[in-house]
Amino acid sequence: MCVSQISKCEACEIDSDCNFAEQCDPDTFTCVPCLSSRHCKKFDKQHPICDPKKQICVSCLDDVDCAVGEICNDQEICVTGCRDNTGCPLPSLPACDLDLNECVPCTDDSFCLGTKPFCNVTSNRDICVSCRSTSDCSGDDVCDPRTGICEPCLVDSDCKDSRNPACDTTRNTCVPCIDDSKCSNNPTNKVCDTSTNTCENCISDNNCPIGSICKENKECQVGCNNDSDCTLDPGLTVCDLDIQQCVPCVNNTQCGGSTPVCITRNNLDTCGECATSLDCQGNFVCDPSDNRCKECTSDTQCQDPTQPNCKTQTGKCVSCLQTQDCSSTPSSPFCDTAINACVPCLQDSQCPQGHICSGDQCIVGCSPEKPCNPLSPLPVCNITSNLCQQCLLSTDCSGTNKICDQGDCVQCTSDSECTDPLKPVCNQKECVPVSENSSSEIRFDLSHDSI
Repeated sequence: MCVSQISKCEACEIDSDCNFAEQCDPDTFTCVPCLSSRHCKKFDKQHPICDPKKQICVSCLDDVDCAVGEICNDQEICVTGCRDNTGCPLPSLPACDLDLNECVPCTDDSFCLGTKPFCNVTSNRDICVSCRSTSDCSGDDVCDPRTGICEPCLVDSDCKDSRNPACDTTRNTCVPCIDDSKCSNNPTNKVCDTSTNTCENCISDNNCPIGSICKENKECQVGCNNDSDCTLDPGLTVCDLDIQQCVPCVNNTQCGGSTPVCITRNNLDTCGECATSLDCQGNFVCDPSDNRCKECTSDTQCQDPTQPNCKTQTGKCVSCLQTQDCSSTPSSPFCDTAINACVPCLQDSQCPQGHICSGDQCIVGCSPEKPCNPLSPLPVCNITSNLCQQCLLSTDCSGTNKICDQGDCVQCTSDSECTDPLKPVCNQKECVPVSENSSSEIRFDLSHDSI
């Protein structure tokens, strides 16, 4: 347009000649964003100040144009920052870092107190820390330069206690182990549980020998988690998951032959002959004590009157278990418990005089407990034959028959025992006079001796 003042064509002469929110610069007759801050406050509230040199609306020209805790940067924008400590009103950030123009916890040790007395000025942001070097720490602690905190350890070599030789760097704490290598010298617990940093006997079944599993107490114990764990005993090939033990069976399909039924006995599954009497043939019943089919488990199942008693040890009906059971058989009033039969006797004292008990029967004979009648013709007991006889030794004989010969008292067994000169010869165990034949023999012997 033509500007009358200078008689030249220019962009504008008055503000209305410019676009919305622009002003006409009377010196250059050009449209600009602003000539005054009042114009910026009206049309650009986020940038309420006019930079007279650039003729643009900006946030600030100086720090005073910004809120407390802010400064005006080179881009004429208010940003959080400071020029000195007075610009840092927050107690947690009382110091101004002039290099960064930021409020920080400290710029020197004077800002740091209590458990964090040192200002770490080497980090990206100055902060108060517990230490700058290990010399600032107490005891065996070491200084972590990354955090400025005194820690028990940063590496394994910082751990002096042989019971806790490994450094858990996630917690900077000395622990028994962080891997299996620290457990190698342990006699029984050679596996590191990294969740607790302790050496354990096991943390999984893979740490246990065949036939054992890792229990909740982290100890290897005999047991199983599946059938593949049951390989040591050919009779225990199935894993009972309820008790984690290898057993013969958990159902009937794993049993057969003479033990076709899977039963639970003593809290363990095993193959047995029966679980109930329905599993038995005929009139046999199932004995729950050993799960075998038997003739009886109680007297009520013994219907034969000659065998009315149940011998539970064998499951068979028998005549008797004790002598009281033989009261109905007077001729056999005693019970032989070895064969469970009523018999006439069990010992010699139960037999009449002159008899002994042999093979549960009273027979003629004697024993040390049942001697012979001393007034009878056969008063002496031969304990080898259990028979009464006249004698065992010659001292048992008296009268004229003073020699004991095979249980009989006789006069002699040889001529030397005939002391009567009138009866010097022993003939058929009697001393007799000399006959003609015997005297000739005697004379011959005498004449022969004289020659």
